[in-house]
Amino acid sequence: MEMKILIIIFFCAFANMLNAQARMTPALRQRLEGKTDFYEIQQEVLDYFSTERAKLSPTDSLGRRFLNRQAKFWNRWLYDGESRLEPDGTIANWSKRMYEFEINASVHSGQQDRAANSSWSLIGPTTVDVEDGIGRVLRLGFHPTNSQIIYAGTAHGGLWRTQNAGASWSNIAAYLPSLGISGIEVNQDDPTTIYVLSGEGDAWLSGGFTFNYGYVSYSNGVFKSTDNGANWTKTAEFEPGINDESYVGFQMRQDPNNSNTYVVATSEGAFRTTNGGGSWTKPFFIDLDGLVIPTSTHNICCFDIEFKPGSSSTIYAGCRIKTLSSNFIRFAFFRSINSGSSFTEIDLSSDIDVSELIRFEIGVTPANSNNVYLLCGPGYVEDGDGSNDTFLGFLKSTNSGASFTNLATEPDVFAYNPTIGFTLGNQCFYDMALAISPTNTNYIFTGGLVVFRSTDGGNDFDGNTNYWTWEIGETIHPDIHDLKYNPLDGRLYAASDGGVFYTANNGGAWEPIFNGLSISQFYHSENDNENNRLWGGTQDNGHLEQESGGVFSEFDGGDGFDVMTDNIVGNGNDSYWSNNESVVTTGNNGNIDITPLNPTNASRAFGNLDMHPSNEDYIYVGYTDAIWYSPERGDSWQMGTYFNRLDGGTPKGNWCIQTCVTNGARLYAAGGGKMWRIDAIDFNEEATGTSTSLNIPLFEEGFPSNGTASQLKKITDILVSPSSSTTLWITAGGFYPGAKVFAGTNSGSDWNNISYNLPNIPANCLLRDSDGTLYVGMDAGIYYLPPGEDAWIPYYNGLPQVPVTEMFFVNEGSTPYIYASTYGRGFWKSQKFTGCVSTVSVTTHLEGPRFFQASSSITSSSLIDGYAGTRVHFQSGNSITLVTNFEGKEGIEFTGYILPCNTGPFPDENGVESDTRATAGSLPAIIESTKIMPSETKINIRVREANHPYALQLFSASGEFIKEVLPYQSFSTGLQTMSIPKETLNGGFGYLALVDEDTIIDVDEFTGDQ
Repeated sequence: MEMKILIIIFFCAFANMLNAQARMTPALRQRLEGKTDFYEIQQEVLDYFSTERAKLSPTDSLGRRFLNRQAKFWNRWLYDGESRLEPDGTIANWSKRMYEFEINASVHSGQQDRAANSSWSLIGPTTVDVEDGIGRVLRLGFHPTNSQIIYAGTAHGGLWRTQNAGASWSNIAAYLPSLGISGIEVNQDDPTTIYVLSGEGDAWLSGGFTFNYGYVSYSNGVFKSTDNGANWTKTAEFEPGINDESYVGFQMRQDPNNSNTYVVATSEGAFRTTNGGGSWTKPFFIDLDGLVIPTSTHNICCFDIEFKPGSSSTIYAGCRIKTLSSNFIRFAFFRSINSGSSFTEIDLSSDIDVSELIRFEIGVTPANSNNVYLLCGPGYVEDGDGSNDTFLGFLKSTNSGASFTNLATEPDVFAYNPTIGFTLGNQCFYDMALAISPTNTNYIFTGGLVVFRSTDGGNDFDGNTNYWTWEIGETIHPDIHDLKYNPLDGRLYAASDGGVFYTANNGGAWEPIFNGLSISQFYHSENDNENNRLWGGTQDNGHLEQESGGVFSEFDGGDGFDVMTDNIVGNGNDSYWSNNESVVTTGNNGNIDITPLNPTNASRAFGNLDMHPSNEDYIYVGYTDAIWYSPERGDSWQMGTYFNRLDGGTPKGNWCIQTCVTNGARLYAAGGGKMWRIDAIDFNEEATGTSTSLNIPLFEEGFPSNGTASQLKKITDILVSPSSSTTLWITAGGFYPGAKVFAGTNSGSDWNNISYNLPNIPANCLLRDSDGTLYVGMDAGIYYLPPGEDAWIPYYNGLPQVPVTEMFFVNEGSTPYIYASTYGRGFWKSQKFTGCVSTVSVTTHLEGPRFFQASSSITSSSLIDGYAGTRVHFQSGNSITLVTNFEGKEGIEFTGYILPCNTGPFPDENGVESDTRATAGSLPAIIESTKIMPSETKINIRVREANHPYALQLFSASGEFIKEVLPYQSFSTGLQTMSIPKETLNGGFGYLALVDEDTIIDVDEFTGDQ
């Protein structure tokens, strides 16, 4: 019998459609009404845009640009959403799923101390050229007494803080499981208490869909820190509850007179707490007829909420009301005069056409607390003479919201160009902001694509910032999500898709302040482009490349995606990149658009790029409609319909494509619900090839053998062996237990599921070392699988919990590193796995998931804190010593095992430890884990033979029998969880034994009085 000794400290758990980017037309809304299956939605959206494009005349370039811009946002959501589906094909609440993963994963244990147990460090971008952007910021917050301290809530990079007015930034909630932040409030009486509302409201779509401008980022409620951001807990759930768990947050505000009272605006309505998040209540909303709007028959979405300055009783809210039976939607302004217990609708029909209203932003100012301002969208409103330079209106109230006057409807403040009012389509549901000076009501700023300013109280507006950097005047990165005055110094700050900016003179000049704000969202990356620089495609900030000194700059603008350079087969002087619907390459006179022609009008975006392994002239791009290939570096293209399809259908490449180093005539591709192998590719005049649809029989995981589009999980990456094109590996997205990584042999005809113990979160990318070690990048963390092993090992120390999108090896001198790009936290690196060291000393502050292992001993004096998802695991061959100053804060989990390197325990797909020793041996059952809770102890037993009884017995430290904890009884096979009352197991140190026919078959070390 092999004995394992377990040290476990469980410090108590947590403390007690209108698109955001593009307007959804009635025709598209009608197509999507009632649909929840992703693939049905996808087909309707693609058909809609194909139909609309076909209606355009060849000379209608403005109409085509308008449609392309709308389609871009949908295509982005389709690309990302397909990787994050539930088993029934609906779109998962990513934030909630990741939170559950963080909290429920008992121990992300594993093995191998890889060069000090892996230690990831940031590469960047930490700064970019002044005219470029670094990443998306959604909301801003200020310290109540120190103007130097500012908070920034990002789209997918968590919460950040500067303590020097933006000269530098640091991440203070790296392991919060919901990374999209839509509201920030700092307690006005105790600034060490901070609240954030999770989920991205600025990427919300009506009609039942919630999209992120990129990865889906729903809300998981409000999180709170009482120690200046060091530790975080989730506040109480919203009551009386959330009807749709896929909801988002929009705004959070603090009572100006009570630091325990907060209100939030969400897509499920408004909620209020009067006890610092200990509980939340939902107010009543009363319509113009004086009737309470019943939530059983209506959905009330609130997208803005504000207190009247200096008042606890008067609160304003902007809401959308949807009648569930008819899907009728209207928008309304509400006011509460009873501290948020109920809200009453205020009639706006005499001021604006309320039937056109699609969103409005509320503005207030202490310069005149009776004033209320409403910035009303949409923009791009026809004014009767054929011009498009008006918007719905800018309204002002001088009597605390009892009535309003429309001050201005032009120029269109949501416009693309401040000078001529030109726009590519209204975006006020994505980027809409309003700020009024706290000292002078004449200064009013609006945010949309750019910033507009009024200096006469809202009667007249002029463009204040530009969209393009080459325009004359002030330029900040477009798409403005928040405008906010700091009342302590009068500076106006802007949060945009490029970062944080400020003006100290009411718009006279703007300055970027995002040094250290490493929040870039990379889709794909590569180590070495034609300029010998690290680069990648980002959301909203183009393609960024690293210059000397670590500064990043924009290689090309727009919305980046894939990148490719002819480093392997060429001389490294040709770079290619996909950008929205385009494919671009460098030429003698600048960048050249080499996008394939699109005769079918199919909606295409986010092209996946690859190159022939031995001829740099031959390149591929994979789209939704087909795989295109060029024998002339993009000068001409042919469509993959020329391939001889043995089993029907056109091979698609919108998921991923991969050439083969040892076989230039073979290509693997995935998309459209299938995976393909294309052989005998001939690049003569009409290139030909033989394509075969590959069945992926994954049986118990629900992967159907026929691989239909409505059932097949998205294949997110393909990796082919560099020594044989017959051997390959794939990753799968979605929240499907046990379906993450698969190994293919016989050219994809045979498959083996090697997901093993990987957590049930999407897998995104693969990397393989020359010794056969396989790495997988997931939506949280990196894991590796040594040759011949059957359990994945964590490789994520210091790596933020964000999606890993690409990995590659880089030698820094003689030291091999792994570089990884992430979606929300830029580039990171760690030394490659090198083996299990003898001793490890851990002295640093630890938070989030961490794993350390040594063949002999581990010593630690660390402070462990963070939140309930913080899990620290030590595994040593001989000893674990916790010396003076070692401390674990409430809400974290720490485990220690005395075990050799390369042995369990390992988490299974549900995050529960599974010991691979029992898999290899003959033990009929094992104790997988023992968790000591405040009122009970949970014991997980893995039963492999169920035809005879087992018992649990408690022994003293000297091995003397104390008592029987669980009498002999039979169990079914699989994982069995026993809950034992705390009083049954108290009594100090001892051993818990699993007994089979009076024979001890497994033992856990136990401390019952913790």
